[in-house]
Amino acid sequence: MDLRESIMTEKQFLALSCGQVVKHHRYHKKWTIREFSQKAKIGTSTLSRIERGEVLPDLYAARKIEKQVGMEPGELSVEAQRQQPVRKDTRQRTKHLPPEAQRIFLQTLIHYDLNASIEKKY
Repeated sequence: MDLRESIMTEKQFLALSCGQVVKHHRYHKKWTIREFSQKAKIGTSTLSRIERGEVLPDLYAARKIEKQVGMEPGELSVEAQRQQPVRKDTRQRTKHLPPEAQRIFLQTLIHYDLNASIEKKY
């Protein structure tokens, strides 16, 4: 693996982790993506891409997200770096389950992983 590949891997890891943190906080507030995007004044598709780990939020978007969920500036990045994203092969290992069961399973993994790391923090 060359340096460029390892940098991309690290960036992808951070994007996935950040997305999990944002999604966890949105679920905790019981907001839809549309409600959250309106409150944070971020595009719905942008917020959705952030939650899926496709992109990292820029500093401006990250601060808007942090403000809406009650985080301090920079806390989103710190919390994301503590996370272990759901392994890519998890979807492969659960593909025999119906789609709704897969979704619930993955959400449960994300929920418990985030709660465990948040509890360690406090």
